[in-house]
Amino acid sequence: MGPHHVFTRAMAKHLEELRTIARLHFEAPGFARWGESGPRFPLIGSRRVAKLVDHRMKELGCTKENTLFAASVCSDELNHEHGDICTSLEAYWSECFGLGGLAGAPFTGLAGFRAFRDHVPHDGNLFILFAPHVGVSPDGRIGRYARRGQLVTDRLSNTCGAAVGALAAARAAIENQGEGDLSKKLNTGDAYSDPLLDFQINWLKKNLAAQLLQRDEASGPTPRMQRLATHLDEWKASHGHEITADGRADSEQAVLSRAMYDIIATSMESIIAAGMALPSVSVTPVPPSPSNPASASRPGRQVVYLLGGIQVNVSDIHVADPHAAPEHVHSDLFLPMLFEAREWYQGRPGTVTSLMNVFNGIHVD
Repeated sequence: MGPHHVFTRAMAKHLEELRTIARLHFEAPGFARWGESGPRFPLIGSRRVAKLVDHRMKELGCTKENTLFAASVCSDELNHEHGDICTSLEAYWSECFGLGGLAGAPFTGLAGFRAFRDHVPHDGNLFILFAPHVGVSPDGRIGRYARRGQLVTDRLSNTCGAAVGALAAARAAIENQGEGDLSKKLNTGDAYSDPLLDFQINWLKKNLAAQLLQRDEASGPTPRMQRLATHLDEWKASHGHEITADGRADSEQAVLSRAMYDIIATSMESIIAAGMALPSVSVTPVPPSPSNPASASRPGRQVVYLLGGIQVNVSDIHVADPHAAPEHVHSDLFLPMLFEAREWYQGRPGTVTSLMNVFNGIHVD
């Protein structure tokens, strides 16, 4: 958004329309639980989420002096703009250790996590954000985004492009599975003979292939991703929306972001469990410092605060000239899926406390 940008009433109305479309997908009953009954989480403005989370953590004794923030979000520049969930939290906590790569997966792995933990103040706290992302275009398409400087009439960008591309490759490999080994097909980069030159996208392909094939008791013979997309279509139809080919594609994109959340959450769980069980220079055997009340109950205590969700990149666009580049008003949303505190004592897991009640009763922005 330029320094002389004027936020008009028409733009405000358009912005709210786009947010309504986003909520129709991401606040649908069962979205958080793959179509099963369960809580409905609200889409909240990213800056508001950061403020709520910061306030709760400070109530628990976390400060900039005893807590280090890390984020596993996509490399896409859309997730690193002023007002995004990651940059908003970084503004509160002053620093951010990057754990993520394409699509927000924690590609720094165990080595990256151990480095992050070694940077934490002695017996201090680890605060980790992880989140895939999905775009909403000016005309309300899920999984699409009009980027700054690109002509609206030319193209909309897939967002998250890495996830969209990996899903297409995984789907094609599954459809052609009879022609050869599936794992080998998924490990072949489009432009390189050496798969290590594109290992992040290959990792995404393999994990999304597993998601495409996954079934559970609720979905029966229908793959879980397909079942949830159908569920979203039915939910939209019940709200008076005609289900067109574009509408079905929107549902698929919303479900893709949900599948990516599971992939990232599973990887993050494994990395945290392995990394916290190992020795670290940030854990000391001596009694805790009085300056760190968050560790005052026992020597060698650390708390991992984990915030997980889905980033929804929404931009309002005002185009006076259809051939002109769009103007953006920042309006990202965040769907909180997990917020909890996990205690660790000298490499052993302790109490896990849900903090999701910070979002209870929230009226969306």
